[in-house]
Amino acid sequence: MNEIGIEIRDSLNVDEYNNLRKQVGWESKNPIVVEKAIKNSTIVKKAIYVNCAVGMARAIGDGMSYLLVDVVVNSKYQKKGIGKKLVNSIIDEIKGNTIVGEYSTINLISIKGMEKFYESCGFEAVPFGYNGNGMRIKIEK
Repeated sequence: MNEIGIEIRDSLNVDEYNNLRKQVGWESKNPIVVEKAIKNSTIVKKAIYVNCAVGMARAIGDGMSYLLVDVVVNSKYQKKGIGKKLVNSIIDEIKGNTIVGEYSTINLISIKGMEKFYESCGFEAVPFGYNGNGMRIKIEK
């Protein structure tokens, strides 16, 4: 298998989402929550190989700032350019939607150990320039 057999589509369903999470050792999420998250995403991408979802990525945004989330590639298909193809398809869509003379930013919080992957896609580690450390709060109920 190589990147040529991969098709990127602008869709993702709840089962594909949870199956991909399971394939990389992440827990499944409540289908109601997943459905709402997909619906509220600005950009949704999935990688298809032989009619099967082998990767996904989402971006949440408002036209100026975006958050890249859920970049997942099935463990069996990692290191084959699929993740980069997914991330680049999101970057390209955001570029296409950015008004000439303006700019958009894409932020993310990398899974530990994946920083080099995102750097290979053009992201810079924070802090740099006027940016401070990235921050996060987890709300549980």
